[in-house]
Amino acid sequence: MTVIPQSVVSPPRAVSDSRSQALGSAGGARQEPPVWLISMPTVAADGVSGTQWFAVRAHTAHQAIADAAVHAASTRAVVRRRGARVFIEQARVAPWTSDGTW
Repeated sequence: MTVIPQSVVSPPRAVSDSRSQALGSAGGARQEPPVWLISMPTVAADGVSGTQWFAVRAHTAHQAIADAAVHAASTRAVVRRRGARVFIEQARVAPWTSDGTW
């Protein structure tokens, strides 16, 4: 079991939807999508392997992997892993839990 510090990602929380309140729709507050932790294996040009982690909010695990794949292709993520190749097809996903474990 891996413990992720609370400062990295906060668990889902209810947020006010002022637009729906203003329109008079039922509910008034909505639940944000849950946080998913996605790990993607990486391999650098010199053969060193590693893992790049992403935390994303999504309604499904499939959507979470797709969102993390978009982040993995960003310049910021490529620089972070120092140009290492990422294997999106080998991504693993787990839901974030309120106690910081998964």
